[in-house]
Amino acid sequence: MENVYKISVSLIFLLTLFAAARAQGTANPEKFGGILNGKATYLPKPEYPQQAKDFCAGGKVEIRVLISEKGAVLEAEAISGDTSLRDVSVEAVKKAKFSPTHGIPVKIQGIIVYNFDSLAKCIDVGVVNKKAKFIPKPEVPKSRRGASRVVVQIVIDQSGKVTNARVISGHPLFHRAALESARAAVFYPTLINGPPILIRGLLVYKFSFGGEVSF
Repeated sequence: MENVYKISVSLIFLLTLFAAARAQGTANPEKFGGILNGKATYLPKPEYPQQAKDFCAGGKVEIRVLISEKGAVLEAEAISGDTSLRDVSVEAVKKAKFSPTHGIPVKIQGIIVYNFDSLAKCIDVGVVNKKAKFIPKPEVPKSRRGASRVVVQIVIDQSGKVTNARVISGHPLFHRAALESARAAVFYPTLINGPPILIRGLLVYKFSFGGEVSF
C-alpha cells in the first residue's frame, strides 16, 4: 500500500512538472529588436504641436515599444527628447504597423526614433546669461527661501525681446520668480542681414538660502 502511495505522489509530481514545462513552452517570449524604424510596414509622422513651434523644439525623440506577434503596437513610452514632442510621438507610434513574426510567435521590444531637427527654426546658443543687456532680479518671498538651480529656456526675437519662456529644471518653489524674471529680460538686437531669426537659449538662476540670486 505504501509503494502504491509513493508511485501516486511521484506521478502527480511528474504531471505537475510536465504541465509547467508545457505552459512555459507555449508562453510567447519576447526579444529585443533594437531600432525598429526600418522594420515598420507603416510608420506615421507625428504632428508638430504649437508649443513645439513656440520654443523651436527639435532633436530626437526615442520611444520604447512592445510589438505583438501580429505586428501591432501594444505599448509605447517616450524615454528621451523634448517634452513638447513626446506625447505626439507616442500617439503616432501607437498607429504604426509591423510584419507578423514568422515561426514561433514572439513579441518584439525595441526603439522607434523620430528626428525633428528639420522643423526647429531657431538658432540654439546655449546659456545666455552673459549675453543679456538686462536681467531683473527674481523676487522670492521670505517664506519661500531655499537653495536651487533653476534653468529657464527662452526664445529671443531679432529685437532682443523674450517671446517665450519655460522652466526645464529646478525646484518648483522658484519657478514663478524665475519665469517672471526671464520674460522681462532684455537682450541686444540680432544684427544679421536677411529674414528675421529667432534665438533659443538658457537662463540659469542660482537661488541661495540667504535669499541671494546669482545669474
